[in-house]
Amino acid sequence: MPFSRNHPRTTDTLDLSIEMRTARRGASHRRVLNLSEGGMLVAGGRLEVGSLTNFELEGGDFHAAGVAEVEHSTRDVTGLRFVRWDAPADRKIHELIVDRVRRQQHEEAARTVPGGYLG
Repeated sequence: MPFSRNHPRTTDTLDLSIEMRTARRGASHRRVLNLSEGGMLVAGGRLEVGSLTNFELEGGDFHAAGVAEVEHSTRDVTGLRFVRWDAPADRKIHELIVDRVRRQQHEEAARTVPGGYLG
């Protein structure tokens, strides 16, 4: 099944990191480049497409764990599709993304106003 983008996506991820654990490579920490309810793009690649990885996603006061499948992987980036969240992380990830998308939209709107602060 091809990778689809049916979920809101945020690139407000500077404070997020992921620790992935695979049978072949052990644990690795990576920076999250973008995040949606369906998956994420992380820095660093060279993982086997179709393989599963246990992960812990952390940043600020957010912490969640689950399992993801490698959808695509290059030398520089890896696309992951969430397979399962450890409860109640699915609700927490939804709230995190919605809050960040709203913040991004607010900041983009503020930049379009001349002299631009929208409070």
